[in-house]
Amino acid sequence: MVLILCAKKNKVFREDFIPHISGTRDGRTARAGGKPDKEVTSLDDSVYEDLASLDDAVYQELASLDDDVHEGLASLDDAVYQELASLDDTVYQELASLDDAVYEELASLNDTVYEELASLNDTVYEELASLNDTVYEELASLDDTVYQELASLDDTVYQELASLDDAVYQELASLNDAVYGPDS
Repeated sequence: MVLILCAKKNKVFREDFIPHISGTRDGRTARAGGKPDKEVTSLDDSVYEDLASLDDAVYQELASLDDDVHEGLASLDDAVYQELASLDDTVYQELASLDDAVYEELASLNDTVYEELASLNDTVYEELASLNDTVYEELASLDDTVYQELASLDDTVYQELASLDDAVYQELASLNDAVYGPDS
C-alpha cells in the first residue's frame, strides 16, 4: 500500500514496485527471468504479516470497544430507565397529592359558598319580610288617608248638594211665587 501511494505520488507505474499485479502464482513481482526477487518477497511477507497482525489487533480493539460501548449503553439505558421510573413515581405522587389538595380546597370552598348563600338567603328573606311589613303598613296608612279624604269629600259634596238643593228649592219657590203669586 505504501509502495502504491509512493508510486502514484511520483507518477511512476512499474510492475516491480506493486505487489499482486504481475500475475505470478504467489502474487509477488517477478523480475526478468521469471523468478521472484527474494528481497521483495521477504519484504512483502513481512509487510503482509505486520498488516495482518495490525488488522487482528485493530479488530480485537474494535470488538472490545464495541463490547464496552454496548455494556456502557446497556448500563446507561438501565440507569435512565430507573431514573424515569423514579421520576414517574414522583410525578404521580405529586399529582395525587395536588389532586387531594385541590379536592379539599374545592370542598372547603363549596362549604363556604353554601354557608354564604344560606346566610344571604336568610338576609334576603328578612329584608323581604321587613319590606313586606313596611309596604303593608304604608298601604294601610294610605288606605286610611284615602278613606278619610273620600269621607271628607263625601261630606263636602253632600253639603254642596244640600246647599244647591236649598238654592234650587228657593229659586223654584221664588219662580212659583212670581208666576202664581205668593198665596198660590
